[in-house]
Amino acid sequence: MNTINDHILKQIANLAKIDLLPSEEAFFQKDLNAIIKLINLIQSIEIKEIDHPILSNFTCSSNNNQNLRFRDDIPNNMNSKKVFQEIFKNAPEIQENLFLVPKVIKNS
Repeated sequence: MNTINDHILKQIANLAKIDLLPSEEAFFQKDLNAIIKLINLIQSIEIKEIDHPILSNFTCSSNNNQNLRFRDDIPNNMNSKKVFQEIFKNAPEIQENLFLVPKVIKNS
C-alpha cells in the first residue's frame, strides 16, 4: 500500500469507530500518508550487514521473513506462590487471585 485514498481513509475511520468531519479528512489522510512514507523508507534500509546485539537475535531467510531464535524453556525452582504474592502486593484490589479493575464498558 503506497497511499491512503479517500475510500481507504473512510474504511479506516469506520474500523476505528472514528467519526471524521469532512474538514478533518484531509488532515488525517496527509498524516497517514506521511506515516506510510516513513514505513516505506524504514523498510528500504538494508540492515543485512549490521552487527547489532538486538538484530543478532533474528535470522533472515531468503524470502525476507524474520524468525526469532527462542531460548530454551527451562523450568526454574521459583516459589510461584511467593511470586504471586509479590505481584499482588501492588494491586489496588484482589479477589480470588484476580486483579479487580473498574468497569469501563457501560451496559446499553
